[in-house]
Amino acid sequence: MDSFLKREGVPATVVLKPGTLLNYQGRTVTVVETISLERVMVNDGDSGQLISAPIYQLKPLIVSDSTTATVPASSSRDYADYGDKEWAEINRRFEIIFPLLSAQSRTLDDVKAVSETSGFSVAMIYNMIKRFEATQSKASLLPGKRGRRKGTRLLDDKVEAVIAEGIRLHYLTAQKKSVIQVANFIETRCRTLGIEPPSVGAVRKRINDLEPKLTKRARHSHSESKQEIDQVQTGIPGAERPLDFIQIDHTQVNTIVVDEQDRMPLGRPWITLAIDVKTRCVLGIYLSLDSPSFVSVGSAISSMLLTKHEYLASLELSVEWPMYGAPRKIGADNGADFKSNFLTRSVEDYPFFIEWRPLGGTNFGGHIERLMSTFSLWVRELPGATFASPKERGDYDSEGQAAMTLYELEQFVVRHICEKYHKTPHKGLKGATPYQEWERGILGAPGQPGIGMPSVYSDPNRVRIDFLPFFYRTITRSGITYKNIPYQHNEVCGSERLARERKSEEERKSLFRIDPRDITRIWMWDPVLEGYHVIPCAVRDMPAISLSEFKAHERELKNRNQPHDAFSIARHAEDNYQLVEDAKKKTKVAKAKRKSAERRKHNAMRSVKPESPRQEQATPLSPVNGFVDVDIEAFEGAEEW
Repeated sequence: MDSFLKREGVPATVVLKPGTLLNYQGRTVTVVETISLERVMVNDGDSGQLISAPIYQLKPLIVSDSTTATVPASSSRDYADYGDKEWAEINRRFEIIFPLLSAQSRTLDDVKAVSETSGFSVAMIYNMIKRFEATQSKASLLPGKRGRRKGTRLLDDKVEAVIAEGIRLHYLTAQKKSVIQVANFIETRCRTLGIEPPSVGAVRKRINDLEPKLTKRARHSHSESKQEIDQVQTGIPGAERPLDFIQIDHTQVNTIVVDEQDRMPLGRPWITLAIDVKTRCVLGIYLSLDSPSFVSVGSAISSMLLTKHEYLASLELSVEWPMYGAPRKIGADNGADFKSNFLTRSVEDYPFFIEWRPLGGTNFGGHIERLMSTFSLWVRELPGATFASPKERGDYDSEGQAAMTLYELEQFVVRHICEKYHKTPHKGLKGATPYQEWERGILGAPGQPGIGMPSVYSDPNRVRIDFLPFFYRTITRSGITYKNIPYQHNEVCGSERLARERKSEEERKSLFRIDPRDITRIWMWDPVLEGYHVIPCAVRDMPAISLSEFKAHERELKNRNQPHDAFSIARHAEDNYQLVEDAKKKTKVAKAKRKSAERRKHNAMRSVKPESPRQEQATPLSPVNGFVDVDIEAFEGAEEW
């Protein structure tokens, strides 16, 4: 159906390597070579014609051949459904194979070295690499729940005692003996005692079960541990290639924006930027009148992951911005917007880590902070600039001189990034421009091989949905309610569907995602069909307002002792909007209302859109049917917006 969005692990990616089979405008083509940062040469399988194809128009080919770029399903579960213990094991395995994934070349000796230190066999290491590279999903590394219960010990107690002795005397020491050396000692000891020695695999298993912190303390000196910590704090030593390390941060723009209709001042917006440390290129951006939140960070990350053609078209700009892709690591500070439960879970199944800035780690975010300082210089010449301090501003009337709308400011910033910042020589790059450094790092140069074109996520909407807040609710025949907002879909919430597969109330509890910038729809994860359903708001007249606006209207009606169900709030929001349209006053109240209207318009542009252009029809509800009076508590760990 039109309101269903298929989900297969992480979104499918288009691998732009020579020999890969892809779909281009309905035709099966083979990648021949990279032409530029935004185009590849492909060969039409039917006509033999060579075509210069924009990378954003290439799609995965759904066939079973191993040379295709299709990413198979990695899991029938939404990643938010995994428990903490499962994610701990998934991330442990990903950390083990991560050096091999990011290496420019991978040899058998490299795999053997990882095998010896990790406790996994060479075959298992290769198996995990194969599963991850096929799915680009960390969840594919989770072992199946089969065989004996974890922790079961089948060896004789005497053998277990010898293994424990061998590990204590030979593995947990600063000599850093290998698993094979420890196993040889255990074998010799067992034969001396006249008992059957264990296999090397059994020894590996016991070592693998050790507490990681205990192992690190025993096998590493204090100076080595400190050096390792210092490298984590800076994060910069690992930034040797493009997409090795990304830094993200926010700043409030030193410029006041105005509304589009009356050109009245609205205030200073916030901007979130993501910078590639190696090349100094800007990969992600998010501009909003709302204060920084998980939505700001998630939007900047999804902007970073995706090609920019749709975004640039929405701004009506014809500029070059070929920077995109999944990084190895993202550096972020310890703010609540970054350490959100939503963000932690959202990035779990994507192939990168988040490194938190240590307390006192002032050099950790230097690159993004210098970019933010540079950004402040860009906007100080704009009308409505507020400058860095009242002393610097002097008698300048920032509000009176303000002239740019939020949309126009976003156009200015993006144009400046693409045409000036990316193409201006940078001191930190020895005089090269960020664009040149990115091009050299991706495509290569004499004596410097490039990393190749990053894989392209073929479903941008899926990426954006993956970085939305989530919650759990029990489905009933009348739909579900979130924050006093009813949602309903005949097919999804119908009695026949509820009778299938899910019998009890607990079994009907499903995972939902919401875009807080537009509450007129939510997405429900369906584990049976392995995809998302778009569920519209049951209040047909609900305007496209944000969740924070909805709560503000609700509080206002409560304070007036008036009905504050979803239907009343919808009418109040629409009436309020009409007041803004009619009012031409320059009071603080009118200014706040204009700011709310402008925020609504901008959020509507940047919020995730339904897959189908037609509006899903919700079952008509009335305020007296008891729906909006149900008080359902948010799931543990949910955040208020």
